[in-house]
Amino acid sequence: MAEPIRVIIMGAAGRDFHNFNTYFRDNELYNVVGFTAAQIPDIDQRALLTARYVHGDSFHRIQVQMGISERKVFRLHAAALTEAEKILKKTQKWQ
Repeated sequence: MAEPIRVIIMGAAGRDFHNFNTYFRDNELYNVVGFTAAQIPDIDQRALLTARYVHGDSFHRIQVQMGISERKVFRLHAAALTEAEKILKKTQKWQ
């Protein structure tokens, strides 16, 4: 059997934990290595990551929804991923 796929669950307001409990918890195909959205302190970074990776929105759509420039979207995205990486590095499973 192949090695399990490492998964990061992102979301808020309980939906992320619902998805974990109903699909990922005992699924041998996946290894959940972390939950990040609630741990990212910047609300704009959380909103961007949730829009992109939970809802599947394009960067253009996020730009329009947030009312910011394309350049700002990509800078915010990079900062959010850096923050998520810091959080994930704190967990044993990710390293």
